[in-house]
Amino acid sequence: MRNIFIACDTSSVPKIKSIIKKTQIKIKGYKIGYKFGLEFFYSIKGRQVISKLKNKIIFLDLKLNDIGNTCAAAIKSLKDLKNINYLTVHANSGEATLKSVVKATRKYNKKIRVIAITVLTSISNANIKKIGHTRSIKDLVKKQTLLAKACGCHGIVCAGSDTKFVKKIFKKEIIVPGIRLKGDSVGDQKRVSGPKEAFSNGATSIVVGRSITKNNIRKNIKRLIKELK
Repeated sequence: MRNIFIACDTSSVPKIKSIIKKTQIKIKGYKIGYKFGLEFFYSIKGRQVISKLKNKIIFLDLKLNDIGNTCAAAIKSLKDLKNINYLTVHANSGEATLKSVVKATRKYNKKIRVIAITVLTSISNANIKKIGHTRSIKDLVKKQTLLAKACGCHGIVCAGSDTKFVKKIFKKEIIVPGIRLKGDSVGDQKRVSGPKEAFSNGATSIVVGRSITKNNIRKNIKRLIKELK
C-alpha cells in the first residue's frame, strides 16, 4: 500500500479541518495521510489539533537540523504525541544527529519512522553551488541517502527525478514531495514531478500540497485519481 500525503500548509484550523474532511476518500491501492509542517505546528493551536487527530497517518515535517543532543531532546518533547507516524530530519545535520534521532524515537516513541531529507525540491544545481557545494545534486543525494541508510533511518525524502538511482541503494521508504498535477504552476519548486511518474520511478509515498488544497479540493482529488490511473 502506497501513501498519498496531503500537505496541510496553513496556520488556519478551520482550513485544516476542511482539507481533512474533503479528502476522506478511498483510492484503491493508496492510503491518504496528512503532512503538517512548521507553519501549522508552530501556530497557537497547531500542536493541540494534531494531538487530537485519530485514525490518520500523520507526517510531522519538522525538518530537524541541529546537534544530536538538541534533536534528541526535541523528540523527547514530542513523546505525548502518540499518533505521529513520520518525522523528518535533515540528512545534512550529520551522522551523529541522524543516529541520535533514530535512537531517541526508539526510546520515546517506537511508532515514529525517521525520514531523512536530502536536497530540497526547491533547490537546483545552480542553487547548490551558491550554497558552497561542489558536487551535483545527484552526487549529493547519493551521499545523503547512503548516510541515512547507515544511520538506520526508515526512509528518505527526495525529488521525483532522484528516485530512479536512489531506489538502487535504498530499499526502505522513499517519499517524494514537489508533486504537481497537469497544468498546475510549479511555483517555488525547481524539481517537480507528476504523481504517477513519481510512483513509477520508485516512490513509496508522495506529498501533494497546492495541487490539492488550492481552490476546489474535491475537484482536485478527482484530478489526482485520474492521473494515477
